[in-house]
Amino acid sequence: MKKLIAVLLTLVIVGAFAACGGNTEETTAADETTTVAEETTVADETTEAAADETTEAAEETTVADETTEAVADETTEAAEETTIAA
Repeated sequence: MKKLIAVLLTLVIVGAFAACGGNTEETTAADETTTVAEETTVADETTEAAADETTEAAEETTVADETTEAVADETTEAAEETTIAA
């Protein structure tokens, strides 16, 4: 009788482990793939944003250079006029 109870308890425990096991490896692999894809997308968006900021900064620098050149030209003209008047 003791052996029969031991065998039944063993089967119950094995059944409980089998029911609680699940397919965690397949789900985890799919989740990791999704996470990597999301991280790649975020990295691409960050790279694009940085590229846009760099482009904007370059455009602002170009405008600043053009403004500096215009002021330099005006200063040169004013200096020439002053030299002629003197």
